[in-house]
Amino acid sequence: MSRAPTISATAVVLALRAAGLEGPAAASALHAVGIPAAVLDDPEAEVPFASHAALLEHLAGVVGDPSFGLRAGLGAAPAELGAVGYVLTMSRDVEAAVGNLVRFFAIHQEGADLFVADDGEVQRLGYRVRDPAIAPRRQDAEHTIGLAVAAFRVLLGPDWRPEAVWFEHAAHADVSTPRALLGVTPSHGRPYNAIAFPRALLAHPLPSHDPSLLNILERHAAGLLAERSHADSWAAKVRAEIALRLRDGAPSAAEVGRALGASASTLGRRLREEKTSFAAELTAVRRALAERYLSDPTLSLTEIAFLLGFSEASAFTRAFGRWTQTTPKAFRRAALARR
Repeated sequence: MSRAPTISATAVVLALRAAGLEGPAAASALHAVGIPAAVLDDPEAEVPFASHAALLEHLAGVVGDPSFGLRAGLGAAPAELGAVGYVLTMSRDVEAAVGNLVRFFAIHQEGADLFVADDGEVQRLGYRVRDPAIAPRRQDAEHTIGLAVAAFRVLLGPDWRPEAVWFEHAAHADVSTPRALLGVTPSHGRPYNAIAFPRALLAHPLPSHDPSLLNILERHAAGLLAERSHADSWAAKVRAEIALRLRDGAPSAAEVGRALGASASTLGRRLREEKTSFAAELTAVRRALAERYLSDPTLSLTEIAFLLGFSEASAFTRAFGRWTQTTPKAFRRAALARR
């Protein structure tokens, strides 16, 4: 099986800086989520993406700021993303900048999709973590959206604001802070995280465009991307596709296989090579998402059953009992008590 997705250790350094932690305090925060402190001295190091997501959640608690991830993202400069950020700022126009960001995103981070969704006159730059078992990930989502907004503000001016912002997670108790930081009230419970902007903005030229330097940077970034090993196993790809489709009912192996460019038999063989199966991955996704949804008191059991592709709440309750030997209500009580 392929290794776990990673993210550049630079992201760890930036997160600790945003939290104002250094020395023993920084080492303590890293220890809490299993990241060795040695990564702070190695700019070329990588850390597991799941550990970085856990670090952001931990730091939000340490500084006592539910919007920590969003603030940290908005406070970062594109240049701090290395080659990806430099290619972004040197691009010809907004369309090219967004395209390069999507194209080279994996240099900075694996295990997630950055993509453009076309909705007529509105474009959405979307972000979605592939593995539903990585949870909670509220801070990671808000951090990435903050990075995207910060990049647009570098390209278009500090007063720029998106047409809309989507988050897949539930809203904070205080929505005024995200609204003040973003310039727009975010919409929560969406299928993925995103910022929206007018299609007309794609043609906006960038004053920092440098064709000669861009050519050099793109070749360098392409080389880095080629060197990047493919972190995703077939199981990870299958989990991502299942999670994307569950709201329309439990998908079949054939449906997921088509989305991945493989027949159901080929998909089954690939999963057997990784010592798993489509049924096992479907169950794993449903269980991971169920535990995440049950930790959100705003979702009813009927709504959760629907989100997991069950036809009725009773079917979800029976399945959850098989997975965890407890009931959804008992699990929710325990999860909320731990907050």
